[in-house]
Amino acid sequence: MNSAAVITAAEPLAAVAAIAGHRPGLARYLAGRDWRAELAADVLPAIGRAAAALAGLPPQWGHGDWHPSNLTWDGTGGDARVAMVLDFGLANRTFAVHDLAVALERSAFGWLDLADSGRASADLAAIDALLDGYQSARALTPAEAAALPEVLPVAHVEYALSEAEYFADVVSAPALADLAYDGYLLGHARWFATPDGRATLSHLRDRLARTAR
Repeated sequence: MNSAAVITAAEPLAAVAAIAGHRPGLARYLAGRDWRAELAADVLPAIGRAAAALAGLPPQWGHGDWHPSNLTWDGTGGDARVAMVLDFGLANRTFAVHDLAVALERSAFGWLDLADSGRASADLAAIDALLDGYQSARALTPAEAAALPEVLPVAHVEYALSEAEYFADVVSAPALADLAYDGYLLGHARWFATPDGRATLSHLRDRLARTAR
């Protein structure tokens, strides 16, 4: 599943507990983690900023799983265009800017390197290109432009919880469940607080400010 319920909740930890109450596999996994303390330390500060930024935006339907493999293309070259959108299994009522943050998070970061080296790189040119394409079809409002850098560090939260549940409960792969929790849920949020992460968010803010002008 993917949604923005946790990152817009007045009490995000209570929202996670409520989700786990409906998903026994997730509840069993979280019972073995000090998840309240870990989320409070590594995720809640960013959630607070995202919630404030999203508060005035209208909810809309979102795809929820934007990345290139969920699209078909009309060619293999650099000028290829999207021909069809696939896989609406994570579609939910979120926000346009949340869906855009998901697209950036899925497409412009070397997250697989994070588990191996502890570092991940951001493809700033890809971020700029994706935003150029998006805004050529639909310009961001000033409120959305301000919200995007705040939402990006936590756009993954509910999907990461779902990943941990899947690996722990469906395929019984505890090591992968821990990777989803430590490396994805916590790790991605932590990365945005590193110098590389802060530089990426600064680039995004500067780019959006130039577009607004």
